[in-house]
This record gives sequence, structure tokens and C-alpha cells, in this order.
Amino acid sequence: MLLLEVVLIISIVLQLSCAFLALRLIKITGYIWGWFALAVAIILMAVRRAVSFYSFIVEGESTTLLSTEFIALAISLLMFIGIINIQPILRYLYSQKSNLERLNAQLKEEIEQRKKAQEKTIISEEKFKKLADYAPVLIWMSDQKGQCTYFNERWLKFRGRTLEEEKGMGWTEGLHPEDKEQTINQYLGAFKKRQNFTLEYRIKNKDNQYRWFYDIGAPMYDDNDSFLGYIGSCIDLTERNKIEQELKESRNQLKKLSSYQQNLIEQERSYIAREIHDELGQYLSAIHMGLSWIKKQIDRRDRKMRSKILELIELTNVTLQKVKQLATELHPSIIDDMGILSAIEWYVNEFEKQSKISCYLYLPDNEVEIGIDENKAINIYRIIQEALNNVYRHAEASKVEVSMKQNEKEITLEIKDNGIGFDLSENQATDNLGVIGMKERAFIMNATFSIKGDKGSGTQVTIKIPIK
Repeated sequence: MLLLEVVLIISIVLQLSCAFLALRLIKITGYIWGWFALAVAIILMAVRRAVSFYSFIVEGESTTLLSTEFIALAISLLMFIGIINIQPILRYLYSQKSNLERLNAQLKEEIEQRKKAQEKTIISEEKFKKLADYAPVLIWMSDQKGQCTYFNERWLKFRGRTLEEEKGMGWTEGLHPEDKEQTINQYLGAFKKRQNFTLEYRIKNKDNQYRWFYDIGAPMYDDNDSFLGYIGSCIDLTERNKIEQELKESRNQLKKLSSYQQNLIEQERSYIAREIHDELGQYLSAIHMGLSWIKKQIDRRDRKMRSKILELIELTNVTLQKVKQLATELHPSIIDDMGILSAIEWYVNEFEKQSKISCYLYLPDNEVEIGIDENKAINIYRIIQEALNNVYRHAEASKVEVSMKQNEKEITLEIKDNGIGFDLSENQATDNLGVIGMKERAFIMNATFSIKGDKGSGTQVTIKIPIK
């Protein structure tokens, strides 16, 4: 079986390479335990292959099927390709994250410095104007009627206009047509209420280019609490908005990548489940038929032989059931055949039988009203599957409720148990890999994910999925 030896050796090499690459991702992302756990899991897979290789070479025994090792080799190869491809993406994302944090810190520091400068402004108008002309922000002042009376030198240089041209409501001539009406209404509305206000708008500079500005206005009063007008300052948000847009695009790309990975995993699961069900199922059925034929050929007086054949037939039946169960766990075909609601009902019933935990299921009456696509259906099913597994492993619960509700905007999924709960401050739940997986699937669906619970009061997982 030279082919089996080659497959085992390649699988071991690929799995050890994957483990090494997973450890290298710690340096890129800074997350130790996640990648370390993945590396250990892959190493254990390699050890399993090595044990099989040792048994085959030294002891001359083959404890595994060639088809099984080919599947393991395919999984190892896909895992290796996935880790190789995700490295540059993660390196780029974490590099951009660092740059964004640095720029945000600089922006926050600059805003704080400007606020402090404004608080320390000299009351004297002449001194204020001299200070304002050298301030790194655009400053304006207005009278009691909302007519602007002063703009600092930086504002005038930015606009490329004179003070007389900007006075009154002249400054609004540079507002972007899409922002003009709303900005003026908010500006004058704040004057009537004499409240602090903030505005974001685009205004044209001397080069006829529109720039985004963040405008902060505050009412001024004299010593007798008489209203004098407003004073305000503006900072350029163009670069910050650009960075925010890049971050948004980066998050969308990450979401697409995560969705692609999950879809790829589900496709692989579906393929493996189909192969297991069709190929192994056929072989086992053939073995069952052969054993049944042999049983008929054996003399009834040969009880020992008949007993052994019956044991083998029973073992074959059990194996067939295990194969069907494994195929269903890999890919629940009931979703394709009968819909998500039937799939949830079937899984919850199976969970109740196996775990002996009382389950209460509340689902909508009409499957059509749910209106979710295949990918969302798979993600919802996997979330319920992972949540119930967590209940079985950690909650020590005797009862669990699974409910799905729908309104015009969203579908709300809740899984609640009466178990021991957890302390949020200890991060026992949020650091759990199963919870991380549920969060990732919720993120793919643009859904909100929350988990809450107190020690001794059970745990509740809530996912709100937008319909559109």
C-alpha cells in the first residue's frame, strides 16, 4: 500500500505546516490563544496520522481506509491554502487598524487641545481676534439674529473671500447644494432655542473644492446674562471621513471574506456528507445484503455461526445509522427539503432525546412569512446548534427555550436556559470559541448578537436578523 504511505506522509507534512503558519499568525494579529489552540488541534491531527503511519509500517496493520485518508489529505490541503491566503489579508487589516487608531488618537488630541484653547480665550475682543487669527481652526461669531459678524483669518484664507463677503449669511453661498437647506435650518433653529449645536456640512474652499467640516456653536452671554450671539469653530473632517469610509469598506470586505469562508465550509460539508451518505451508505448496504445472504446459506443447526452473522448484521445496521447521523450533522439536508422551521424543529427534538434536557420550541406558523435565503437559513441553524451544544456542555440546565419571532423589520431568535449562568466580568462566555462562531455568523447576516446571564440565573442568547 505505497499509495497509503504517501498520502499519510503528505497529510502529516501539510498539517505540521498549517500548525506552523497558525503560530505565525499570532505575531500578525496579537491573538495568542485562538491561533495557539488551532495549531495544537492541527498538531493533534498530525499525531493521529503519524500513529496510523506507525501502525501501518511497523506493525503491518492498517487502521484506516484509503478513502478516509484521501479526505483527510484534501482537508489538510484546503486548510493549508486557506491559512496561506488569509495571512496577507490579516496583515493588511491589522496594519490599517493600527494606522486608523493612531490617526484617531491624533484627531482626539487635536480636538481636546482646541477645546482647551477656546476655554482660555481672552474676553477682550481685540486680544481674542489676534488669537483667533493664529488659531489652527476656522472661527466665526454672530449677533443675536444669527447674522455672522466675524470670521478669523484662517476662515477667510480657506474661503478666498473678504470679511464683507462672508458677513451676514454670505458664508452660506459656499455650502454644498445638498447640505445648504438643512444646515441653514439647523443653524437658525439653534439660535431660536439658544442651545449649543453641532453641524456637519460641505463648504467650498478657494480652489472651488468642497471639504467636510464639523462646526461647533455655543451661545455667548454677558455678565448680566444677556444673549450676545454665538461663537463657533470648525475643523476639517475630510480626511477623517475618508478614513471612516475606508474602514467601512474594510469591514465590508471582511464580512464578504467571512461569508465566503462559511459558504465554502458549508459546501465542503455538503460534499463530504453526500459522499459519506452515498458511497459509504452503498457499501454498507451491500455488506448488509451479503451478510443476509450468508445467513440464509448457513445451516440452522450451526448456531455459533448464525449468531456471529446476526451480530455482524446488527453492527452493519448501527454503522448505517451512524453514517446517516454523521451526514446529517455535516449538512442538514432537511433545510433544503422541508425548510428552516422544520429543520429547527427536528434538531431541537433530537437534542432533547439525546441530552434529556426539556426543550420548549416557539416558531412562526407560516414558513413563507420567514422569507430567508439559503445562506441565512444555514447560519441560523448553526447558531441554534452551537447554542444548544453550549447549554449541554456548560449550563447544567434542565430546561431550554428556543423561540423565533418576526416583525416587519427583523427576525428575533432567542435561546434561553435555566442553568448556572456566568459572570460577564470574567468573560467566561464571550471568550468561548462557540460564542465567537455565533458572533461571526451573526456578523455575516448583518445581525446583532447579544448574550447575557447571571450566575445561578441561566443564560440568554439573542440574535436580531434584519429581513432586508
